[in-house]
Amino acid sequence: MLKLLLRGIATVALLFPLPLFAMQQAYLIQNSGWMEPFYTDPDSQYKPLVKAIIATTASQHDRISVAAFNQSLSGNPSPRLVYQGAANGNYAAAVDGIAVARKPGGQSFADTDLNEAIKTTIIKYFQGQPGIVWLFSNNKNSPGNSQDTARKNQDFYNLIHREPSISRALAFPLGMPVEGNHYRSSGAMIYALAYGSEAANHLTRLQQSGQIAKVLNQAPARLKPLDADAVRLIPVDVAGNNQVAAQLARDQRSLILNVDAGTTLPVALIKARMVNDFSPYVIETARVSARFRGNGWNDPLPVSSTRLNNLKPGDSMEVVIKLPMPLASIPSIWSPSALASAGKQFTIPAVIEIQLAGQSLGVDGEYIQRLNRLFPGDPLPAVFSPPEEVKNSIARIPVYLKVSYPLYPMLIMVLLVLMALSVTAFLMRNGGSQDYSVSVNGERRKVNLGPFKQKDISIDGQVVAQIRRTLGAPKVTSVEPGYSVKVMK
Repeated sequence: MLKLLLRGIATVALLFPLPLFAMQQAYLIQNSGWMEPFYTDPDSQYKPLVKAIIATTASQHDRISVAAFNQSLSGNPSPRLVYQGAANGNYAAAVDGIAVARKPGGQSFADTDLNEAIKTTIIKYFQGQPGIVWLFSNNKNSPGNSQDTARKNQDFYNLIHREPSISRALAFPLGMPVEGNHYRSSGAMIYALAYGSEAANHLTRLQQSGQIAKVLNQAPARLKPLDADAVRLIPVDVAGNNQVAAQLARDQRSLILNVDAGTTLPVALIKARMVNDFSPYVIETARVSARFRGNGWNDPLPVSSTRLNNLKPGDSMEVVIKLPMPLASIPSIWSPSALASAGKQFTIPAVIEIQLAGQSLGVDGEYIQRLNRLFPGDPLPAVFSPPEEVKNSIARIPVYLKVSYPLYPMLIMVLLVLMALSVTAFLMRNGGSQDYSVSVNGERRKVNLGPFKQKDISIDGQVVAQIRRTLGAPKVTSVEPGYSVKVMK
């Protein structure tokens, strides 16, 4: 495996690390004999295409390597680096300087080795660190024009489909009719291979951002991975509950559910279109199941259709998914998080997992016909055949439950706090024992009384009255006949 080849350079990479860049990208431009018409046809758009793709896919923070490749022989190293550095350098002149290669010591054209070019780039130019390899080819793997070609084609297939370090692979077959002095061709192939998960994420972002489509306006074939993101959901309606609204996020993949807090929401029935995102593969058959994960949820979801049959790329089937949302999992309108979101929306992230089990894939017939038109008689398009061992795939659809919380709980809480502060201030002023003047039959007396206390008033040992205090000034609560007792102001 390629990872085993990289063990020997791991220590070197640590001792002599590459400069810090956003991403490494290598652009490998085939210049073997079969490519002759792409270089000699005066109307060829091959080099302009290469330069346009570099300009579109590489940011100023990327480290890029531009190299011509064919097949290594003594005196003819391949790939041959023609530019390396920042993406804002003069790589265009380096591309313009590439010509058709010939074998050393003779006039015969050089052969091709795609695997050699990719592995050498990863080991030598990437130093085993994550990066994206762009391969510009006419789709011919021709070592010595011998029977060894079939083995090299199989090696290339295994490198893309079975090498785990190649984490994502896209292919762009392009119509490009050219005619040279020796050969003619109908099309070119561009491969984008991500080495490492970080590069795969970068390549995915490039594709989803529309950067690649600025030059290559046809959707690519996804050669890898074939065990993830087989389908995506496009919500059509939310049935059975008028208190929930569903929509797609800006990324056109995430699902947003809007709901008001405090409503009764046992389930949301989401009607959606399940779209085949496995271009160029037909999902011939698969068993469908779903789960909902996040915020305490980890439950299977009932799906109306449990089988996919002959779903072509881009085609869809309608499904209904029951999405449970227990009220216990949604913060109360009186919870701290909800009060902090008063008058706003509180977002609860989750994910819907759709699993295809017993998955059987086949290349779309129309796509095969297109490949045969572009590359007649070429066995290499077999690289599009899906590996038989890929039987399952999981698509993860992000879900954002946006709960709208009313403003009145916050207003009530503010009012309660103000009342509590007022009571506290009042208690601080009037909460201790105080002296009060009391007139008993015209005689002035001083009485000390605390809150919620009472005291007897006596004359010559006989209780003649009783006074009681709450929070304010005391009051006379009882007086014996013939006596006069008053609280002085």
